[in-house]
Amino acid sequence: MATINAPSLDTVQYVGDRGLAAEHGFVILNAAPVGTKVRLLDFSAGTKIHDAKLVFGALGAGSKVSIGIEAYDGTSFAEDAVALLPATDTAAAGVARSAAAPLRKKVRYFVTATITGAAATGRLDLTVLQAPEGI
Repeated sequence: MATINAPSLDTVQYVGDRGLAAEHGFVILNAAPVGTKVRLLDFSAGTKIHDAKLVFGALGAGSKVSIGIEAYDGTSFAEDAVALLPATDTAAAGVARSAAAPLRKKVRYFVTATITGAAATGRLDLTVLQAPEGI
């Protein structure tokens, strides 16, 4: 039987007073048009996102929201607008949870919500479980 050492085996784990922390971002939208990007959270370089949960009110017929990331300096990542949650129907109130693998970047970055489908009006709440691992 083979033994495989995963790359994470050598990762220095954060053992301070904030091992895993939940961060909360929210916004109240007022007819936000398609293409609107909302920066919800700001993470330092090396922060690893383990999970994301989006709670939303009924934002309007045809509205959708995706949850992604954007580098603080404006450069793009391959994942961009859908890194954590693909376009999710937000016409009726609900909850969506990320199925993405843990995400870690070596630069400071924002977690964003992007409006697609149709204009959106109402409240979005995003809770992200993260660990400040550093670089």
